[in-house]
Amino acid sequence: MQAVPDLTGKEDLIAALRKALLLGAAAQLSCNKVAIGTSATRMAVRAVAMSAKGSGYALPGAIHFTDSR
Repeated sequence: MQAVPDLTGKEDLIAALRKALLLGAAAQLSCNKVAIGTSATRMAVRAVAMSAKGSGYALPGAIHFTDSR
Protein backbone atom coordinates (compact mmCIF):
# COMPACT_ATOMS: atom_id res chain seq x y z
CA MET A 1 0.00 0.00 0.00
CA GLN A 2 2.89 2.36 0.64
CA ALA A 3 3.96 2.04 -2.99
CA VAL A 4 0.67 3.63 -4.12
CA PRO A 5 0.98 7.38 -3.57
CA ASP A 6 -2.60 8.64 -3.93
CA LEU A 7 -5.87 7.76 -2.20
CA THR A 8 -7.69 6.95 -5.45
CA GLY A 9 -5.01 4.46 -6.42
CA LYS A 10 -5.22 2.85 -2.99
CA GLU A 11 -8.99 2.51 -3.29
CA ASP A 12 -8.59 0.91 -6.72
CA LEU A 13 -5.95 -1.48 -5.38
CA ILE A 14 -8.14 -2.49 -2.44
CA ALA A 15 -11.09 -3.12 -4.78
CA ALA A 16 -8.94 -5.28 -7.07
CA LEU A 17 -7.52 -7.25 -4.14
CA ARG A 18 -11.00 -7.77 -2.67
CA LYS A 19 -12.30 -9.05 -6.00
CA ALA A 20 -9.33 -11.41 -6.42
CA LEU A 21 -9.77 -12.71 -2.86
CA LEU A 22 -13.50 -13.36 -3.35
CA LEU A 23 -12.99 -15.09 -6.69
CA GLY A 24 -10.12 -17.17 -5.30
CA ALA A 25 -12.19 -18.28 -2.32
CA ALA A 26 -15.13 -19.11 -4.59
CA ALA A 27 -12.87 -21.22 -6.81
CA GLN A 28 -11.47 -23.12 -3.81
CA LEU A 29 -15.01 -23.82 -2.64
CA SER A 30 -16.06 -24.92 -6.16
CA CYS A 31 -18.59 -22.11 -6.39
CA ASN A 32 -19.59 -20.95 -9.85
CA LYS A 33 -21.37 -17.78 -8.70
CA VAL A 34 -20.50 -14.99 -6.28
CA ALA A 35 -23.26 -12.64 -5.10
CA ILE A 36 -22.10 -9.21 -4.02
CA GLY A 37 -24.60 -6.74 -2.59
CA THR A 38 -23.95 -3.20 -3.75
CA SER A 39 -26.12 -0.22 -2.89
CA ALA A 40 -27.32 2.28 -5.47
CA THR A 41 -25.25 4.92 -3.71
CA ARG A 42 -22.06 2.86 -4.07
CA MET A 43 -22.81 2.26 -7.74
CA ALA A 44 -23.33 6.00 -8.29
CA VAL A 45 -20.04 6.81 -6.54
CA ARG A 46 -18.28 4.22 -8.69
CA ALA A 47 -19.82 5.64 -11.89
CA VAL A 48 -18.69 9.18 -11.05
CA ALA A 49 -15.22 7.99 -10.01
CA MET A 50 -14.75 5.97 -13.19
CA SER A 51 -15.90 8.90 -15.33
CA ALA A 52 -13.56 11.27 -13.52
CA LYS A 53 -10.63 8.90 -14.12
CA GLY A 54 -11.43 8.65 -17.83
CA SER A 55 -12.91 5.16 -17.62
CA GLY A 56 -16.50 6.10 -18.40
CA TYR A 57 -16.47 3.86 -21.47
CA ALA A 58 -16.12 0.83 -19.16
CA LEU A 59 -19.16 1.68 -17.01
CA PRO A 60 -21.60 -0.79 -18.59
CA GLY A 61 -19.26 -3.70 -17.90
CA ALA A 62 -18.44 -2.50 -14.40
CA ILE A 63 -21.99 -2.08 -13.10
CA HIS A 64 -23.92 -4.73 -15.02
CA PHE A 65 -25.83 -7.65 -13.58
CA THR A 66 -25.12 -11.07 -15.05
CA ASP A 67 -27.21 -14.16 -14.50
CA SER A 68 -26.36 -16.99 -16.90
CA ARG A 69 -28.95 -19.47 -15.63
